[in-house]
Amino acid sequence: MARTAFYVLLVLCMTPSLTFGNLLPGDWSVGGSVKSLNLTFEAPPESALEGGGLSSNRFRLEMQGFLPAGLEAEIAVEHLALWRDPQGQPPLPGDLANRRIDLEHNWNENGSLSQQFQVDRLNLQGTVKDWEWRLGRQAIGFGRISLAPPLDIIAPFPPDSLDTTVRPGIDAMRLSRYFGLAGQIDLIGVAGQTGGQNSFLGTFTTNWKEIDILAIGGRLLGRSAAGAGLAGQIVGIGIKGELVVYEGKEEDLRKHFVIAGIEGDAQVTSTLNLSLQYLYNGAGAETPSGYPAAATSAMTEEGLSFLLGRHYLLAASSWQAHPLVSVNMLLITNLGDGSLLVRPLTAISLGDNLSLDLFVTLNLGDRPDNLLQPNSEFGSQGNSGGFFVRYFF
Repeated sequence: MARTAFYVLLVLCMTPSLTFGNLLPGDWSVGGSVKSLNLTFEAPPESALEGGGLSSNRFRLEMQGFLPAGLEAEIAVEHLALWRDPQGQPPLPGDLANRRIDLEHNWNENGSLSQQFQVDRLNLQGTVKDWEWRLGRQAIGFGRISLAPPLDIIAPFPPDSLDTTVRPGIDAMRLSRYFGLAGQIDLIGVAGQTGGQNSFLGTFTTNWKEIDILAIGGRLLGRSAAGAGLAGQIVGIGIKGELVVYEGKEEDLRKHFVIAGIEGDAQVTSTLNLSLQYLYNGAGAETPSGYPAAATSAMTEEGLSFLLGRHYLLAASSWQAHPLVSVNMLLITNLGDGSLLVRPLTAISLGDNLSLDLFVTLNLGDRPDNLLQPNSEFGSQGNSGGFFVRYFF
């Protein structure tokens, strides 16, 4: 049924002038993307897993338009075709902690070629007096830091993510009110997989003397959380700082902890941009012996934390070598154990809305003695490399 609905919607979107103009009132826009990530990877050291390869191919279709009574609607569906060798590794994407309604379907999950269909956006938006509201599956993100923003607490991206153009949708109700030139108040309710994982958050944003201020607090997936951030400029260098205090759960490493970061970024020349961030990860472990517990903590299982250590330095650079070619570098250093993730990437524009990324990810550090005894975070992972093609329409 889900696959049938997807292809019916696809046919409709391919002929918007013949369908939406007659079937739906108002103006509707149609777009989407085709993405293909192709990767060869090594097995982790001292692991029973095998090295191999994968090809992840996504087709995304998006529609946005107006309905009667001044309502705005947003719909997006995705179809993923995932080929893996060895089969079944890695698995298809699982359920997100911030989704209550099951709007996805998998085929041949443990085979070499698996497929997944999902509804990633399905929401309505309107206005009541001075408040804007949005109800349904939608994207919500926070934070000003670009590399690993501590304030992005609802559905964050991993710091080494190759694709951050589309944030996963979550099931939520959001009320927003704007004031002044840059002021905003948000009240957000997010449905978790169970009632105990619901989130209720409030945010406040303003600008004071050219400094952006963001505060957030409430209940997040059944835990208390509160944070704040500042963003401004000093002599042409963008300075951003963020801090969040969490209440720990039984599965976390401690009862209360802090995740904080400070980042500086600068346009050094017309073709060179640099960013540097220090990250304190209170959800992580002080030593490698604690990494297995951090990997199974509630913060990691809920998709709120991706790093296992405590202290990190992250750096990114982007150099425009040619109007159609940029050379990028990502570096993540675990300052506690000295291990490194290094990813050089060359981005090539192949035409309008068509791009190709060529990359290698190197994980450097002390190798583990065995599967259960890591000596470093990144030294316990294998290297990988591949290419990523993206087309937007």
